[in-house]
Amino acid sequence: MRTKFLVMILFCVFFVAGCGSAGWQDTAVNKDSGFIVKLQQKMKDGRPVAQDYSHPAEIGAESLAWFFNDLSYMTSPKLLSDSEEKPVFQNREINRLAPAVSRALKNADAAQRVHFTSYNYSRGLLFQKRRITQGTLFVDAKGNLNMDFSWINQEVNLEDQPKGKGEFNQGGTIGMAESDTPVLANRPYIRHHRGENGKADSMWIQSPVQDIRRVAESVKPAQKKQAKEPAGEATPLQKPDQSQSGVEKTPEADKPEPKAPAGDWETRKAEIRDRLEYLKELYQEGLITESEYQEQKQQILKELK
Repeated sequence: MRTKFLVMILFCVFFVAGCGSAGWQDTAVNKDSGFIVKLQQKMKDGRPVAQDYSHPAEIGAESLAWFFNDLSYMTSPKLLSDSEEKPVFQNREINRLAPAVSRALKNADAAQRVHFTSYNYSRGLLFQKRRITQGTLFVDAKGNLNMDFSWINQEVNLEDQPKGKGEFNQGGTIGMAESDTPVLANRPYIRHHRGENGKADSMWIQSPVQDIRRVAESVKPAQKKQAKEPAGEATPLQKPDQSQSGVEKTPEADKPEPKAPAGDWETRKAEIRDRLEYLKELYQEGLITESEYQEQKQQILKELK
């Protein structure tokens, strides 16, 4: 009798503790063959927890593209090679991710943050390796865009668990003081976030939104001097050169997402094949529904016509 009584007490204690715990919940999802963008809101006792975010935030897709292009990180040292600096995002990752993140920041409220997952393939001599970059974004009360990474170009194994520390797609507490792949703050307008102890978080960077826009605006006069191109198909969102500053051609974030450059026919077929592989893997892993899979598949196949 006493044992049953103790079991009931322990059950009640854990039940109450669970009800009072807080966690992040997805309130919106934007899925594609190469990325997932979510709006997340912290909940406690069934109620949203207020956050100190300056949302909704207007940051154009072109400005974010330049910002993403300026991000680099140090790779993990290998057995036969030292670590080296590499860009965080590939060209086509920026093309598809920047517009989606821009829309998410515009649609977020003061209690919501943006969580993203971006997939890419690194080509090897014999096969391709699937890699993942994942993180959280928000604009704080001081007008700084915060970007905290969980993973940067981490290889995904068969169980969809990246090799490294932490949990895949966790979306919980942010702030990682140390990492094997630290993001670099090697641009004047980008800095690392610092915790209460004053130590820099190696995976968390900040940049004033006004500086992101200023960097984008700074190259507009130079672009106006360039020769005019003949009218025709709209130029897709391109990854800028690392040595240049950003430009925001259009402040609107609701325009259709640009497609990756076509290139010659063989290159185009290879890119479409890669996108279809992305899409199939997302469906097999349960990240998108069958209807979403079929709809996206048909859109990609139309590009073959």
